[in-house]
Amino acid sequence: MGLFALLTRCVPFSRRRKQRVNFAANPRGPRKLERRRVLDAGGATVMFDAVMEDHPYVQVGVNLMHMDETSDSISTSNSPRGLSPPLPDSSLVAQFPQVSISLNRSEIFEGVFVQAEIRFTDSQPQPHLLQMDWGDGTPLQSITLPTTPIERIIVFHRYLDDNPTGTSRDINKVTATITNSSGESGSASADILIKNIAPQLTSLSISTPINENAAATLSGTYFDVGTQDTHELDIDWDGDGTFDQTVVVTGGAFSVAHQYLDDDPTATPSDTFNVNIRLRDDDTGQVTTSIPLTVHNVAPQIASLAITSPINENAAATLSGTYFDVG
Repeated sequence: MGLFALLTRCVPFSRRRKQRVNFAANPRGPRKLERRRVLDAGGATVMFDAVMEDHPYVQVGVNLMHMDETSDSISTSNSPRGLSPPLPDSSLVAQFPQVSISLNRSEIFEGVFVQAEIRFTDSQPQPHLLQMDWGDGTPLQSITLPTTPIERIIVFHRYLDDNPTGTSRDINKVTATITNSSGESGSASADILIKNIAPQLTSLSISTPINENAAATLSGTYFDVGTQDTHELDIDWDGDGTFDQTVVVTGGAFSVAHQYLDDDPTATPSDTFNVNIRLRDDDTGQVTTSIPLTVHNVAPQIASLAITSPINENAAATLSGTYFDVG
């Protein structure tokens, strides 16, 4: 008698319904036969149109057995020939690892570590693989777990940046996936909020005073706990409140030169004003400051001078020359 006929005989006609089902004969049973998934751990797969009852079947050895999940007792009467009697509910074996995850913080600043605690149960002791997806674009973190039962796993991860770029805060989904040696897996997820931190200027200097037409060099260092942030420096060289130049800075240090053609405003021997700067990261964080600069006027110089001489009375003398002014 074939498998199809066997199933047909064990199901009362009044409770039959047509359904497409995959079964696998697994000699290692007992295992619960689930619809929508072939649980084949070594046997051949059989696909057929079966008449299914509302209750599940459990494989016992090479036989299929009907499981009445609503009954607390085992009935052996009227058991279809070739089928084992029902087993109690406690004999059902979980098909997938049951996983839970908890984080020690629900929100952190970039550059900070987060701790994830993972707990799981499975049908039997066996090797497992833990894969952590921290949700920030970093590669999956894989940890091989031993066969011995484990109460919990603690894993740490440092969020170097709040991704994606251009935002002051981002929610990342942390997912833990446990896969057993049979290829069955379960997963759990938790959300964490990553907040950006603005960069900090740690030092700033400028070459002052200078003469007009000379160049002032603005130098400084900065620090950002978001080590994956990129940075730009905006400079207002004349102190009028408008940034005149933007440069990309890297490596935590910068040095930028600017030539002052004149001491502005006019009619003064020298002028002192603030050079304003703004350091920005790629996640809307910024810091602003200013530093004073003095620019001196430089007197013009006569380069050459000549006059027509001697001349007779009543004649005109011509004075000619050249001059130079660095301003």
